Amino acid sequence: MKKTIVIMTKSSKITGFCVAGIDIQTGEWIRLVSDDEIGEGAVALKDMIYQDGTEMQILDVVTIECLDHVPTDAQCENYLYDSRHYWQKIGKYLLDDVFELIECQNKGYVFENTNRFLEEFEVTGESLLLVSISDIALHVSFNPYKNKNQYRIDFTYNNKKYNDFSVSDIKLKNRYKSVGDYLISGEHYAVFSLTGEFKGKCYKMLAQLF
Repeated sequence: MKKTIVIMTKSSKITGFCVAGIDIQTGEWIRLVSDDEIGEGAVALKDMIYQDGTEMQILDVVTIECLDHVPTDAQCENYLYDSRHYWQKIGKYLLDDVFELIECQNKGYVFENTNRFLEEFEVTGESLLLVSISDIALHVSFNPYKNKNQYRIDFTYNNKKYNDFSVSDIKLKNRYKSVGDYLISGEHYAVFSLTGEFKGKCYKMLAQLF
C-alpha cells in the first residue's frame, strides 16, 4: 500500500531515526517503522535518501510504499515501510498547509497528565500530538556515562506546567550544542511522541519544535 504523508518528525533514536507525518488524504498520523527489531523499528538514514541522492527533510511531502499497519498497545499509528523502494518526494508544505489537514490539537494534557511518562496501564494508543506550547526552557547538560549531551525541556501547555521532558528534535540539538540553560521565547507548535513501553512506562518526547 502507498502512503503519502507530510513529514512532521525526523528525530533521533538510540539507533536511527523516528519519522512520523500526517496522511495528506485522511489527516491521520502515521509513524514509519522498519523491520529492524534490534533498533526497535528505527528508520535508517539510507532509507531517507531519495533516488536523486538528497535527504528527506521536515515538511517534505513523500510517497512511501508500506507493507502493513502494525499498531502496538502504545503506538497505534505505526506502519511498516518497504525498504526495497525509494521514498518519493512529491512536494513541500508550509506549516500553514499542515493546518488544512489537521487542526492544532486541543487536549487537556500532553498525553493524559503532566508527568514525563505514562504508566503502561494509562496508555490509550494515541502516541503523536501537535500542540502549541510556550514558556519554553531548554536545559543542556553533559552525560558522562553516555559521553554526550543530554537535552531536557520545560514548557507550558493549556495553562499547565510540564518539566523535564526528553528532547529528540535533531535540529534543536544541533542549534544548542553548548551546555547551559536556554529560554525560547514566544509560542511554538510542537510535536510530541510517546515511546514504546520500557519497564512498564512509556516516555513523552519532544520530537519536533517549529
